[in-house]
Amino acid sequence: MQKELGHVPGFFVSLALGAPRMLTTILLSVAVPLCGYFGAKRNDLRMLCCFFGCNCLHAVVGAMVLVVMLAMLLMADFVAPELESWLQECDPTVCTKLEGAAQVDCLGGSGWRTVAYPGVRHLGPTCPMVFLECIRELEVPGGIVVDADDGAKKK
Repeated sequence: MQKELGHVPGFFVSLALGAPRMLTTILLSVAVPLCGYFGAKRNDLRMLCCFFGCNCLHAVVGAMVLVVMLAMLLMADFVAPELESWLQECDPTVCTKLEGAAQVDCLGGSGWRTVAYPGVRHLGPTCPMVFLECIRELEVPGGIVVDADDGAKKK
């Protein structure tokens, strides 16, 4: 079962929806140098202060982004060995090579339940349960609906 993306808007719809934000960004980007230009040309201290303040804010935010990105890179190097072993243990492609009930049993994982196919490799107990979607109600032949939570039968 493959999940489908819903309606993805086209280029022109995306452009129209993003136009106000894009125009605001362009206007603010142009306003800062204009403050500096007109402040210097007219010898206006307020415009020069605005230019200086905006540039200082930009420098501080840029430095903060740099620090956060470096921290993320260092954390990625620190976590990489554990993440790599977890990805090998939780790789669902091992299960997709199986057929039928063995595939479901593999995706169901091990550790928290009794496995039906012990000879088959299963996803580890630390793997998230996102690869297998359980059905809440199951209709069996004869028009009987079984609730997966409590096993109650309804007609």
